Amino acid sequence: MSSKPIEFAKGADVVSAATTTIWVADGNFIHVTGATGPITSFGTAPQIGSTRIVIFDSTPTITHNATSLILPTGPNIVAAAGDCAVVVAETTANARVVAYFRKDGTQVATASLLQTNTVVTLSDGATPALNAALGNTFVLTAAGDRTIAVPSNPVAGQKITIIHIASGGARTLALNTGAGGFRYGADITALTQTTSGKTDYIGCICNSAATYFDVVSYTKGF
Repeated sequence: MSSKPIEFAKGADVVSAATTTIWVADGNFIHVTGATGPITSFGTAPQIGSTRIVIFDSTPTITHNATSLILPTGPNIVAAAGDCAVVVAETTANARVVAYFRKDGTQVATASLLQTNTVVTLSDGATPALNAALGNTFVLTAAGDRTIAVPSNPVAGQKITIIHIASGGARTLALNTGAGGFRYGADITALTQTTSGKTDYIGCICNSAATYFDVVSYTKGF
């Protein structure tokens, strides 16, 4: 056994993409630049057990897969600039993130943490984007009629509340019912106009079998 330290080398930066091939870099310590994604693969490793220390310079989403890209928390991870991941090749085709460290020291969200009171303000626009990985309460102050886009990064069983505030007039909110979007049942079949200056609450649960957020509660007029 050698008593010498194992010296890592810094490799060339790798640009984020759906397949972000971290293994081709000429070193074990690399930076991933850009926010393109979501990242669904780290590419083909040279051998089982290959390891990379990865620093993210931007905000790509890393998509969990129980076989090919295993994340330590289960839910997808939205990177922040300065985050660090340790990635090990379980096979040449499959990678496991064995550790993930936030630059700001906060804990990476787990499915259970997503049920805590994390409030996210949605950007107002014709089709506001909703990233379910960021929290479970989403506030939209709408200056016009809006349609919430199909949520990204849902977690099976996740509960979310959408708070719709009508600003400057009566506003109508719709939910995208396309694939992976929202689904109404027999009791709640649609949303109605929110009175100017009032707030409505819409509760949803992610149904993994049907791949929809089911609308399970709707309260108006606060």
